[in-house]
This record gives sequence, C-alpha cells and structure tokens, in this order.
Amino acid sequence: MRIPRTIYAIRHNQTNRVYVGSSWDTKSRIKNHIYALRGGRHKNALMQSDFDEYGEDYSYFKLGEITEFSDRYLEFVWMEVLHARDVAYGYNSRDNSNPFDLDKCEKINI
Repeated sequence: MRIPRTIYAIRHNQTNRVYVGSSWDTKSRIKNHIYALRGGRHKNALMQSDFDEYGEDYSYFKLGEITEFSDRYLEFVWMEVLHARDVAYGYNSRDNSNPFDLDKCEKINI
C-alpha cells in the first residue's frame, strides 16, 4: 500500500449510493472507475447497473487521508459511517475485510 492515500467517495446523484475507496492518485483512480463504467465493464455490478440505468451523474468527495500504514482502517470507518457496504446505500462489497467484526478478534477467556 502506497502512502499517503486519499480516502474518497463516489456518489451517484440519482440513487445516492456511495462507493468509498482510497488511492495515492485519487483523480486517476476515479477516472479509471468512470472509464470502466463507460465501457460497460466495471467490476462492481451494482455500480455498473446504476450507471447503465441512470447515466453518468456522479459527485466526488475527499473524506480524509491515510498518512501512516496503521491508519488504513480509516477507509473502513468511512464505509461504516456512510453505510457503503449496505446495497441500499452503497456499492462497497460485503466481502471486504471488516476490522470491526468482533468474531475475527481474539477472545478473552475469564
């Protein structure tokens, strides 16, 4: 992971669904998303479906920065805040590693 990274959001203005990501070259990364959508080959099927049905109507937001490798969890914080992993509100996959999943934490036996 290249540091520093900008945490960004892409919001479709018709559906209000949000995609949260991070990149060291944010403008290029967002342009890559749009290029893939225009070509009908975006890896996110729901994002592609909204693009196909409602068109290219997006807003882009800078949410924060990852300045240290240990801060990479901040991207997931924004996914949680914006409900980006819930298909009603966002495009992020539920398959992403969720640092807030207690079942993945070491248990304490008392």
